[in-house]
Amino acid sequence: MDSDLGLYGFGSAVRLDRDATTTGKCTGGGRENLHGRCRNAYGGITSLTSVGKLPCEFPQLFVTLVYIHPKANSNNACEIISQVTQSLQILGDMNNCSLSKTLRDFHQYVTCPTRQNKTLDLCYCSVKNAFKSIPLPPLGSSDHNCVHLIHSYQTALKRLKPETVYIKDWSDDPCLALQGCLECTDLDMFKDSCSDIDELTDVISSWVSYCEDTVIPIKAVKVYPNSKPWVTKSLKGLLREKNRVFKEGNLLVLHKLQKDIKREIRVGKLKYKDKLETQLKMNNLGSAWDSMKTIVGLKDRGKRKLEFNSIPDPAQLGPIFYYTFSLALSLPSLWKQSVVVPVAKISRPQTLNDFRPVALTSLIAKSFEKLIKAELLVKVEPLLDPYQFTYRAKRGVQDATITLLNLLYKHLEKSGNHARLLFVDFSSAFNTIQPHILTEKLLNNFSLDPSLTGWLLDVLTQRVQRVRVNKVLSGGLTSSTGSPQGCVLSPVVHTVHQ
Repeated sequence: MDSDLGLYGFGSAVRLDRDATTTGKCTGGGRENLHGRCRNAYGGITSLTSVGKLPCEFPQLFVTLVYIHPKANSNNACEIISQVTQSLQILGDMNNCSLSKTLRDFHQYVTCPTRQNKTLDLCYCSVKNAFKSIPLPPLGSSDHNCVHLIHSYQTALKRLKPETVYIKDWSDDPCLALQGCLECTDLDMFKDSCSDIDELTDVISSWVSYCEDTVIPIKAVKVYPNSKPWVTKSLKGLLREKNRVFKEGNLLVLHKLQKDIKREIRVGKLKYKDKLETQLKMNNLGSAWDSMKTIVGLKDRGKRKLEFNSIPDPAQLGPIFYYTFSLALSLPSLWKQSVVVPVAKISRPQTLNDFRPVALTSLIAKSFEKLIKAELLVKVEPLLDPYQFTYRAKRGVQDATITLLNLLYKHLEKSGNHARLLFVDFSSAFNTIQPHILTEKLLNNFSLDPSLTGWLLDVLTQRVQRVRVNKVLSGGLTSSTGSPQGCVLSPVVHTVHQ
């Protein structure tokens, strides 16, 4: 309904529906404009419209046409326009009025004379260097020149160049070759030649990395800015065949290929949808969210992650890692190292607090921490507060909201009762963890085994962290406070510590 569509400050919608008999198109569609006059402005009108040749980054434009009388109060005109058009495009005959001081975030594009040697007709917009102006002769008997505004903005597809990415080929044959290399290795010699667990961990990790670099080949993949995850090799082959047939002029084969391409795209999207649903069922929310952002266009496809078909499952490493875990009364120094990657919390970060420091730790250390976490939850879970909802299985925000409302309604049912709520947000909660306070709580309040408590104290102290920004790695910094974001034990540790 037209009455359901409206924006504050705009009038009724003006519909321009598509006529099927005139256009010959069977599907509906059309265009709808919203207009609203600037109250008390000097001949101004605002329009919300869409332009067919706009880049995909700009789905619509707000355009404000104004005329300011030469004898008008320029300050009042600027103030009214500023209140009405904070994020619109403004163009018109400004005479002696300038909006550069009022709309500081806007940019003016007309640089050529529009009347004799004066520039009276101006155009403002919030995108810097979006247009360049070229003077044209006036229309009819007008004393103002025409101005041709040419797009200087380039779309992401034209601005970004194809990127060549080198990845490892984790196909079936290289994985079998890597497993064969590990099977031929006598891992018992590492046990006899190493004096402590730190040396053993370093030797095993170095040997596995050497085998991987030697056996697994590296291939170059070209990633285009408009690459989509559901575009398969077969679809690319059909597109190349379509271009070849089009040049040959074979219309019958071209029509058949178009149907095949449409069917292949539909199959590829269905497979990608099934992959997304599988990630949700497996509670892999991070990958599922990345896939969802790719579908709706929120993710930069020019820099999307490349995925491999399969990964090796080297069961040959199980005994040596089991032996290493059994010796790990303290976590090896190599597994305590982490690389911190700053992840933006908002779309346009300005300060360091706008980033979340996510720590990338060793996969073997994560596996070890999962074993410790299972043992720790057995001791800690029964003694936690029943109203603790964060970082607990099968509990979430909706459970906390329903529980809170239930308690409030029961309390307010009695006459004369009132309720007050206090909401507290812990800033950098994981960084406030003090290991010595944590160990005291685990020993006194939860009666945790002293050896396990000592192991947790060793994990949280003397951690070496490095920061990586744009493939540049900083020097190491040793930290003995807090728990890294991305560590498997961090949520449980924070719950016990608070």
